[in-house]
Amino acid sequence: MLSICKTDNNILQNLADNAIEKGCWINLIKPSAEELRLVSEDTGAPMDFLKAALDAEERSRIEIEDDSILVITNVPIMEDETSFDTLPLGIIITADYLITVSLKDNRVMSYFNNDNTRYFCTNKKTRFLFQILYRSAILYLRYLKYINQHTDEIELNLRKTMKNKALFQLLQLEKSLVYFTAALKDNDIVMNTLISSIY
Repeated sequence: MLSICKTDNNILQNLADNAIEKGCWINLIKPSAEELRLVSEDTGAPMDFLKAALDAEERSRIEIEDDSILVITNVPIMEDETSFDTLPLGIIITADYLITVSLKDNRVMSYFNNDNTRYFCTNKKTRFLFQILYRSAILYLRYLKYINQHTDEIELNLRKTMKNKALFQLLQLEKSLVYFTAALKDNDIVMNTLISSIY
């Protein structure tokens, strides 16, 4: 799915698929080969940058090629009440555009909508990048708080009854924490690299 948006006076305008213009945000969610080709041709973003986040195992990193910067970060996703995972999110900054690419719609990117346009501006690309990373960090904290509360509830339940279901829920939450820990360590490296390149 391809969507092209641009903020103007705190209003998020949705542009037509063929109306890529300077200062817009191009959001690709599980894009087709044709959508990737169109975005690559119209923006000059390297095809390998656009495809990088489409590998579910991709790790957080930064890469620079010509006039484009690729930032891959892992964002948290909640699959059900006891199962969490991370998903690669590609953020590509070119001279005129900010492009985001992911395999699934996620709560980090869905935050950037008409209700919150006063908090972001599509043509301020570096600022927008840091706002995306900030939303991801907030979501990690929210999910970690939920996992902590849910773990306490399961442990209490486990003390009262020795049911296998509670034990499996606890193990699933522990596995989610392992995913989060690995993703956050990688994201920390990316963030430190970004900060050191600014200063």
